[in-house]
Amino acid sequence: MVVLPPKHITELSSLSLDTASGIKALEADLLGKWTGLDIIIHSRLHHQLVQRKLTPNLSLVIPALESEVAASLDTCFPQSYEWTSFKPYYTLLEVSARVSSRILVGYPIRQNPEWIDISKNFTENSYLLPSVWRTKGYIKKAQQLLGPAFAKRLSDLDSGTYEPSSGEYDGFTWLAELAEGADRDPTRLAHYEILLALASIHTTLLREVNVLYDIMAEPQYFDRLRAEINEEVARGWQKSSYQNLNKLDSVLQESQRMSPPQSIGLRRIMQKDYTLADGTLLPKGSYVCVASYAIENDPSRIRNPEEFDGLRNYKKREARPGTNRHLFTIAEPSVLGFGNGKTACPGRFFASLALKAVFAKMLSEYEFAYKDGKTEKPKNLFVHEFVFPNRSNEILVRKRRECNSPF
Repeated sequence: MVVLPPKHITELSSLSLDTASGIKALEADLLGKWTGLDIIIHSRLHHQLVQRKLTPNLSLVIPALESEVAASLDTCFPQSYEWTSFKPYYTLLEVSARVSSRILVGYPIRQNPEWIDISKNFTENSYLLPSVWRTKGYIKKAQQLLGPAFAKRLSDLDSGTYEPSSGEYDGFTWLAELAEGADRDPTRLAHYEILLALASIHTTLLREVNVLYDIMAEPQYFDRLRAEINEEVARGWQKSSYQNLNKLDSVLQESQRMSPPQSIGLRRIMQKDYTLADGTLLPKGSYVCVASYAIENDPSRIRNPEEFDGLRNYKKREARPGTNRHLFTIAEPSVLGFGNGKTACPGRFFASLALKAVFAKMLSEYEFAYKDGKTEKPKNLFVHEFVFPNRSNEILVRKRRECNSPF
């Protein structure tokens, strides 16, 4: 492994796929040969769906997103007004899977218990050995469940007889519409759906749990975030309200800085010898990356990096009105949670929207506290370069008796 210093971030980000492949690095990290994730080497259909369909149409999926967030929290969270113990990791895993399914799969399979189970377990087993071998079994189950539905959807689209049954937009139809050539295979399309579930559930779950733990350790943020949400409710909650949740956006970014999905970033496998501008040779076949966690928490770059300052980026934006920087979705050399440059994660805009919907509803309707008077955030678990929140930790939750729910 070659770990490059920050000065090479822009150059590394700009290299073409035939020079430095992030796809092959991801496939290697997730043991694609054994997990079935090697399909990403042969096609980028799931990537096209996010770039060409989901991101441009985010405003169109908001009604379904809000409906599913509300239903999932009602179903998965304890509904008592008394303090009740629960494990947020596994509860929010269920919530994330349901929300992801509503948007990326849609009617009629979106809440099929078998699909929810497949998507959750595939996500969990893809990152944690020795259970990683189970992933091919989940892919096969997904193909058996979704394959016939994809075959019918392709047929209906070809004949011009397809009509949305629910009136909602969903990734299932978008995948079928985009598929060409070998990708017009129902089993391949089912395979792509499980990849989309993996990316969506993993990204939102880690941030939901970490943000909850972070603000529980700094409980003053509950009042600040609820006040911001209430202001939007008082104005009349609408699609544009998410753009005004600037304090929540700042908290999301600060949480990701301190508890990122992985400790390294811009991972590449060199497809040919390449010499950097300073003369450093990156040999063909070498695994190259940057130490993204260290870069984002470097004391020479950021003041008091060990402290959780949820409004750190909010204050930066207030000091520079109109700036497009210091947002959760930003991808630049000093903020690498979603990558950098042309290969930055295309799903970050949907992730941001989904997270804000979950927290707007969750903070409005529930209260949270650590058990036994504890006040410190549970320590993260590092598995190779991957960073996970505490999975087994139990906390307390109760319904709020008075609340202004946004939806």
